[in-house]
Amino acid sequence: MSVLKEKVIKVIGPELDAMGMDIIELEVSGNAGKTQLRLYIDKKGETQDRCVLSLADCEHVSRAVERLLDVEDLFGRNYVLEVSTPGVERPVRNLAEFKRFKGRLANVTFIKEGKDANFDARIKSVDGDVVMFDVSGRDYKVNVNDIKKAKLKFER
Repeated sequence: MSVLKEKVIKVIGPELDAMGMDIIELEVSGNAGKTQLRLYIDKKGETQDRCVLSLADCEHVSRAVERLLDVEDLFGRNYVLEVSTPGVERPVRNLAEFKRFKGRLANVTFIKEGKDANFDARIKSVDGDVVMFDVSGRDYKVNVNDIKKAKLKFER
């Protein structure tokens, strides 16, 4: 994680935590003195398998984050802030989220025998540090520490 990203999270993290929000991802980019921040949020402790954030939630967070960034003066006034939900193909980052999204289809990249492997599979269950997936009707276990990246897949 970049130093700038760490600074931003340090500044906004406690406020978002107090608001009951979880930072899913923060992207920092920019050029020629104009920084772009994309902040993806979700409600902390949410258990539904679909995002329940409203536009009003995103607006409320945006105003709070802008106020904090302006007070800390990390970018002067030369930044653009976007606050959004993580979307339907959101990342799945930890055991709690694998439990939350049980039954959903995910694309998973993991380490198998020292090499990267990848599959689309349905999240079946979580037992300890092991996530069970259904891959074309067969059970496949992956230790959460071996999962490099996972994100939900859009289903109609």
